[in-house]
Amino acid sequence: MTLFFSPPCLLGRRERPPEDRRRRQRRRQSELAGASVAWSTVRSIWLTRRALALHATLAIVVPGFFALCTWQVLRALSGNELSWVYVFEWPFFAGYAIYLWWKLVHEQPEPAADQGSDMGHLGGTQPPAMTDGASNVEPLPSSEAEPTREELELEAYNRYLAELHTHGRPKRW
Repeated sequence: MTLFFSPPCLLGRRERPPEDRRRRQRRRQSELAGASVAWSTVRSIWLTRRALALHATLAIVVPGFFALCTWQVLRALSGNELSWVYVFEWPFFAGYAIYLWWKLVHEQPEPAADQGSDMGHLGGTQPPAMTDGASNVEPLPSSEAEPTREELELEAYNRYLAELHTHGRPKRW
């Protein structure tokens, strides 16, 4: 008696060719590399100093809003009709806080301008008060050759602002 059909359990386990194993190993390695890239992205967005401050703020504000909501519900049920407005207002504030938290965490901050470039994103132009030449300034009439005290103070202040512009720290807010 000859069997024309052999069940798979009688044939034994079929070995895969070695190139198929290599392909699976490469796929696993690329998935692991993708996971590390994803983790670094998560870390760069969710675990920055700014994001942690936003998380802490949200963890305090939202439960506070819901505590205020329950307080207003108790007041409204005891007869204070104005509290019904606040019953719906506090959850709205909590939702808005969550919305702002999400937007601020996912906001991409603009890269800081180079310290050496003048006015980085404005194309390197300086306002007229900070230019070296006096092409935009009309000469004083000869009768007013001596600058007044106000003009001297203004000139000193403009020099101070120009110095801050070139050597001061950029704002981080």
